[in-house]
Amino acid sequence: MTPKNDVMSGEPIEFRCLQCGECCRRLLIDSHLIRKGLPLFSDEHGLFPGELIRPGVGIGQPGEPDFRIISYQMTEMVCPHMEEGSCSIWQTRPVVCRSYPYMPVITQGGYVTRDVSLECTSLMMEAARRHGVFKLDERSLEGEVKALEKLSEITVEAVENLDEAWFYDLRGERWIRFERLKSLT
Repeated sequence: MTPKNDVMSGEPIEFRCLQCGECCRRLLIDSHLIRKGLPLFSDEHGLFPGELIRPGVGIGQPGEPDFRIISYQMTEMVCPHMEEGSCSIWQTRPVVCRSYPYMPVITQGGYVTRDVSLECTSLMMEAARRHGVFKLDERSLEGEVKALEKLSEITVEAVENLDEAWFYDLRGERWIRFERLKSLT
């Protein structure tokens, strides 16, 4: 299932990051009855102090030997690498940061597609100026699209294993089966 952009329409705009740092100061998301942190690949959790990292998504049965953690998450609202308004690990920042303002989402039909963060200051300013109707010029986001494709791998794997997918809730510090989240919403 390849990510596709079918969310925004209208006159294409070029994305220009304002470097306001808001995306680095709002990392925790309360969604579908769980709290989620900044998602990280297995090889990225070393970018942050160990005490700030928890599991993110797992496949299988928690506690069983074949349970696999396919992503991790950071527990803090503000990125510890924000220094004087800029990223101190810009060259090695996580894939999720590289893909911003894009993010993978699961549609009701179970497809993985892409959406844009409605919390991005640059996009919200442009949306207000254009009365909410615009689409992004893909040429200005080539690097972000490539990073999103990598980030989508986690979402695709969870969708392909829905009956075995678990999400780690930072609020309750426990695993919650994805199917249970669907039934509670």
